[in-house]
Amino acid sequence: MLLTFARDAVRREMLCKQHVVVTRMRRADLVQQFVGALASIKAGFAYGLIVFAVGFGLGTIRVLLLVPQLGATIAVLLEAPIILATSWLVSRRCAERESVRVDLGARMLMGAIAFVTLLFAEIGVSVVVFGRSLAEHLAGYQSVPGVIGLAAQICFASFPFLQAEIHRRSGQHS
Repeated sequence: MLLTFARDAVRREMLCKQHVVVTRMRRADLVQQFVGALASIKAGFAYGLIVFAVGFGLGTIRVLLLVPQLGATIAVLLEAPIILATSWLVSRRCAERESVRVDLGARMLMGAIAFVTLLFAEIGVSVVVFGRSLAEHLAGYQSVPGVIGLAAQICFASFPFLQAEIHRRSGQHS
């Protein structure tokens, strides 16, 4: 009886120690996941704001110089490759600077945060600076130039993930 009691006490002690180790590991994993998510959020926010600023500058040139000469659709078609090439470089730089993990979840979070940041920045400027209503701003996406711009924004949002996928497949930096 005493031997069984002692054996049970030892088992309880070992289980308790295992629980403490597992709990510490879970906490470490949670902290690591939080830090990883924070890096993705910071990188996505920076990526969205930087590309918005570049796009604002290019958009000004497009509206003032290209649209009167070539029309809105051609002007957007000329602007899109420039902003997309810039976006590719900015995405890579922001991910590297914030040490965003090269995995699906981290990079999709970065792209989603960047996309939301870009959309809110555009809506903010449209409403506050140009005096448009939200409905007027959203109606702009129904035009051919608006659809081209939205398609470019979706590409922009996918770049962090695509770069991670290229990195994963090649074993090199994207």
